[in-house]
Amino acid sequence: HGYKAQDTCKTKEWQMCTDDDWGNKCPSGCRVQGLMDKADHDIIKKIENIRRLLDEGRKLYRSADQVSKNTYSYLRERLTSSAGNDNRYTTLAEQLRQRITDIKIKIDRQLRLLDALKSQVKDQVIVIQRL
Repeated sequence: HGYKAQDTCKTKEWQMCTDDDWGNKCPSGCRVQGLMDKADHDIIKKIENIRRLLDEGRKLYRSADQVSKNTYSYLRERLTSSAGNDNRYTTLAEQLRQRITDIKIKIDRQLRLLDALKSQVKDQVIVIQRL
């Protein structure tokens, strides 16, 4: 692959360097510049990809954040209205319980009155039979 630095490099002949660490050749200045340009290009691509992913993540976060806020508001509204309905239900249930208790008391009175009337009728029948 040709690198920009290699293409524009004016000195084509670089001295060979002998270094025990590098072996019998060390990289030329153009080659080093080309490798650095390639590494820069790769890093720039990675940075752009990270920026793109961050932008997508930011959009998703905003979307998820908005959905969670809307859901919270909706549920809060529903729970508040349900609490009002629960209070209304509790009030109605208590009123019905009270009415049932009142009706039971009236029925008990009516049954005692009926028993008393029944007893009076029996007594009257006995009196009539004696006559």
